[in-house]
Amino acid sequence: MKVTAQYFGANLSSPEGTDVEHFESIQSARKAFLSRADFDPQYPCQEEESSEILLWKGVLDDVTDYYPDYRLCIGSRGGANI
Repeated sequence: MKVTAQYFGANLSSPEGTDVEHFESIQSARKAFLSRADFDPQYPCQEEESSEILLWKGVLDDVTDYYPDYRLCIGSRGGANI
């Protein structure tokens, strides 16, 4: 199932509805999220405690008016909680 993702972090401004990324599955979005939260030089503002990713089912180019289907955040033991 393809998903649309939007990232939030303490050092990032609130994204526009069109600031989205597409993934082939929830699992691939989860892997990308965990690698970025573990400090990816390409995404330096992501921090473990405060970053999260919102996911919508399907491929959307604008998520302004849609409530997310899933929310990923870092759990107490370092994994991604849905």
